Amino acid sequence: MLNNKEYKQSYEVPFVRFSSDDKKRTMIKNPQSAFNFMHGFAQWLGIKESHLSQEDFFNPKKQPIKVFNWRGLVDYNTLKDDPAKK
Repeated sequence: MLNNKEYKQSYEVPFVRFSSDDKKRTMIKNPQSAFNFMHGFAQWLGIKESHLSQEDFFNPKKQPIKVFNWRGLVDYNTLKDDPAKK
């Protein structure tokens, strides 16, 4: 696969959370926007901040995902699949 701003797969980066107090492995199927990372990191650390989203980062609702393609924000769903995926 190519790392290219035109392809969905270039923005599909796995997020792995390791924690000494986790009791089980949890896989989240809904995509999460990297723009929400600071909120998720704060939630993980137990930090409350009024300027951050109060949504549960680790149980995301279905949401429209925007990505930055070096020109501006575009809807993730408008991107093409990488030809190597076929």
